[in-house]
Amino acid sequence: MKEIDTNKWGIIGHDNIISYLRVSLESHKFAHAYLMAGPAHLGKKTVSGKFVQTLLCEKYIEDISDDLVPCGACQSCKHLNKGMHPDYYRLELQEDKKNISIEQVRDWQRQLQHKSFLTKYKIGLIVGAEHLSIEAANALLKTIEEPVGNTIIILITDDINLLLPTIVSRSQVLKFSLVSDETIYDYLQMRDLEHKSIRDIAKLSFGLPGRAIEYLNNIKLLEENKAEVKEIVDLMSKPAHDRLAYLQKIFQKQDFINSQRIADDIMNNFLLITRELLLHKENSDNWYRLGFVEEELKTMANNIDKDQIISMIDKVYTWKDKVKQNASPLLFTEDLFLSI
Repeated sequence: MKEIDTNKWGIIGHDNIISYLRVSLESHKFAHAYLMAGPAHLGKKTVSGKFVQTLLCEKYIEDISDDLVPCGACQSCKHLNKGMHPDYYRLELQEDKKNISIEQVRDWQRQLQHKSFLTKYKIGLIVGAEHLSIEAANALLKTIEEPVGNTIIILITDDINLLLPTIVSRSQVLKFSLVSDETIYDYLQMRDLEHKSIRDIAKLSFGLPGRAIEYLNNIKLLEENKAEVKEIVDLMSKPAHDRLAYLQKIFQKQDFINSQRIADDIMNNFLLITRELLLHKENSDNWYRLGFVEEELKTMANNIDKDQIISMIDKVYTWKDKVKQNASPLLFTEDLFLSI
């Protein structure tokens, strides 16, 4: 079979991971289980999607050298695009649930016991593997250790530290890292956008290709996120009761899952702001990422000690871990705002 042109996959960055998967596809030699790990919006789902598409493409299975794979036109590709491929089994956290249960995993395992219908391989994908309950994670180990036939397991996680060490050790780990601003900028230049929008998207994506694509498809979202950052910058100079009133308002009537999401967004924005303050203190040339609040941040940076900024950054990372461990999102976000 000819070399697979992974450039056609349209992936932003992650050249080392794409190269590794390309070699595996060309040699038809695969691990029993792959663990794709890294923060949200890095492109893990996009990469796994292209990998799965290629594995299940009939042109790939038939080893036809004259066709691009995945072709998108064969029966298998069409079924996959419609979300109804009989050899592809996807499992993820259900809405309003805290964990992926052992019952879900056992049902998923039973499905993987079936013979393949359309192609050579069966694919079992788990999105958000960090949400597996302890019982579910232990049940998953058997499938990873003793896969049936041509079964390939793909696990996707935003936090590898929340997985059982035995799952990690038995998987081929592919660690996704932040992508450079330049790589994202080069990708965006191929799109019909004005220079200022390209620059803002590249900088405010903070190395996350998925975030860049979201902004690319919805410029309004970019402006909304800039407004959220500005709002927090403004709050940082207001009295404590104003900050707490703001938090009470946005957390009001939110369930636990949405509260976690809100708290994480606030903490991420807080990290962006404190990072800028630290860069200003160090007279870094990178002091331009949050240019739309540059004057406000300059004033703030001149009135705060560098050690205090570092302390706030350390606290955010500590609190982010505690919120992931199901601590009260509102409580820790209030502590964060009171530490300013």
